Amino acid sequence: MKQLAIQVGLIVLLFGLGSCAAGFAATRVDIGPVVAATRDVAIIILAVISLLMAAAWGIVYFGAAWAVGRYGQKVLTAMRWVYGKTRRVEDGVLAGSERFVVRPLASTARTVTQATTLVSRSVAGPTAPSDLGHEVTGWRSYIRRRQGRAVVPLERERMEA
Repeated sequence: MKQLAIQVGLIVLLFGLGSCAAGFAATRVDIGPVVAATRDVAIIILAVISLLMAAAWGIVYFGAAWAVGRYGQKVLTAMRWVYGKTRRVEDGVLAGSERFVVRPLASTARTVTQATTLVSRSVAGPTAPSDLGHEVTGWRSYIRRRQGRAVVPLERERMEA
């Protein structure tokens, strides 16, 4: 199961990287007419798929309405049973993704951050905590200079008096 998940993930990753590379190549090379034709064909294919999906959902809903009308309570009981099984599978998938994807990723990010901090402190030595208050950064002075007020209004009044 884990091997299948890794294989599927790699396939999705490779297709994603391939599409990014194709998009990058299309923007770098002057193939305007080819890209426009490809875009038009893709839009036509997506429109056909959209129509087919609408028809498929229409068939599914019509079939469900027919089954409820024909078999009544048995269909509702079967739908509850299917819902229970689907819910169980969904809970398993969520737990698996939490256990095999989210937690290892968070652990890796934490370890990389700790290692980066350790290496930077061992190379550069300990640093004082950075104080980014307005006294240090001069942000208020910068804003006042941009607004044409190099001196605080209260200080200007004191200077004039």
